[in-house]
Amino acid sequence: MISALTFVVGFSLKQSKTKNAIALDPVAMELLGVKEGDKVQVTRGQLLGLTIGRAVELAVIKGNPEDFGKRIVRLSEDVQGFSHGDTVILHVI
Repeated sequence: MISALTFVVGFSLKQSKTKNAIALDPVAMELLGVKEGDKVQVTRGQLLGLTIGRAVELAVIKGNPEDFGKRIVRLSEDVQGFSHGDTVILHVI
């Protein structure tokens, strides 16, 4: 099991009923050892062990099949502080 992975933020999840959520592909979920409903921490990155920007705790949901294998994550519309194209790091909580 891996404790962190890097992804690029895609456009937000417009039809998601889940708030404070992040959509991941099944391979990423397996590598991180998480399942739908588990929480992960999302940050913009780290420099010398310190978090850059804010860290957000989000619930995992299964991603769109067209994103699988592309290292793209999508965030629910209510998540602030991240934009399309940002590189983020997911940490298992």
